[in-house]
Amino acid sequence: MGASDRVTTRLESWKAVALYFGRDERTVRRWEAERGLPIRRLPGGSRSRIYAEVAELEAWRRSGDLPEAEGQGPPRPAARTRRSRIFMALAGAAVAIIVAEGVAVGLTLWRTSPVKPPPPPPPAARKLYAEGARAWEQRTPASLNQALDDFNAALRIDPDYAEAYAGLACTFDLMRQYTQMPDAQAYPLARQAARHALTLNDRLSDAHSALGFADYWGFWDADAARREFQRAVELDPSSELAHHWYATFLDAMGDFDGSLREIERARALDPTSRSIRADAATLLAHTARHAEGITALEAAEAADPAFLTPHLYLEKIALADGADQAYLKESAAVADLTADLSRRSDLAAARRGYAAGGHQGLLRALLAERLDRARAGGASAYSVASLYSLLGDKPQALAWLRQSLARREADLTSLKVDFVFKGLHGDPEFDDVIAQVKPA
Repeated sequence: MGASDRVTTRLESWKAVALYFGRDERTVRRWEAERGLPIRRLPGGSRSRIYAEVAELEAWRRSGDLPEAEGQGPPRPAARTRRSRIFMALAGAAVAIIVAEGVAVGLTLWRTSPVKPPPPPPPAARKLYAEGARAWEQRTPASLNQALDDFNAALRIDPDYAEAYAGLACTFDLMRQYTQMPDAQAYPLARQAARHALTLNDRLSDAHSALGFADYWGFWDADAARREFQRAVELDPSSELAHHWYATFLDAMGDFDGSLREIERARALDPTSRSIRADAATLLAHTARHAEGITALEAAEAADPAFLTPHLYLEKIALADGADQAYLKESAAVADLTADLSRRSDLAAARRGYAAGGHQGLLRALLAERLDRARAGGASAYSVASLYSLLGDKPQALAWLRQSLARREADLTSLKVDFVFKGLHGDPEFDDVIAQVKPA
């Protein structure tokens, strides 16, 4: 593939680069000047407008250019900032919210099952950790940023607080859905934090769950993810997080029976979790009990209209099912809840198209809107392929799926069970795309 077709994982500010290495901005700026840290600058911009490719940063790290004393160990907690903090201000434009199965997930306080328990963190650190876990449960942009603040503050008190690193990992795993943080930034940070949590306590169930989540949806490594989820369940069979995230992974693998079994275990452990409830409904919708799953999602939506996840799932299902009025209703709710300008543009286009040409008009208007953004890098190739599939244009759908492969878009991890591609199931070219969703 040509360079113009390849989208790599990148960090788009000095803050992002500094957090990736767990250092402050002054340090990474010095590394660029003195040690050749691979930093790129946007043409025609000021010297402060930079970006860095994660693959190049990792190659630089492995080359030995990172000073030994400075390169030891994990990322240290970043300085606490206001809620508008790091990634909400990143330059990443319209990031498609992943509504595929396995994305809306729940979290409770992280548990450990160590053979030799480490010394307990100071009370102040434990208090901050508990506050972070509570903020995480809210699953809003402000609360997730607050969770990062709280976990980082706990780590400043106790830098070896493994559960707080697991908290960071789980938070980064969700930031790319509920905030404007791009997948390319969230998943590497989640993986790094989870791995360090496990260096501190390799029997920490929730760190294994967080790592499995990042391994699959961020890095397409199904084998590694399965090992991590199974280890998480083994270490703590009473962890609803482990069963929940394992369920969503099994669903993406097409193991619907296993998925429903695990999600029911999660629901039994935490019957009040709205996230588990929403995921249980959408997993049900992938089976022959499709209508029952939709009804359950509608009930979840009615019980908590401000909770984003049921709207996301119902929007996706309605588009695939050709339920135009339901799609427009859910799309409007998602646009309002996320304040996402790209989603508002899509909604306006869909309304115009539906008024002019019904279902086909809606799809074609959405396609025209997405095509322009996708060509400019502001929308996913996967989202374009989805619309071509719904329009019955198999060659274009497959062509854009291959573009999505070239870009290594996270959406592809749920391709096997995505409603919108049901017309392509069994096609050899489609099966070949699925086969290519594997680690680089």
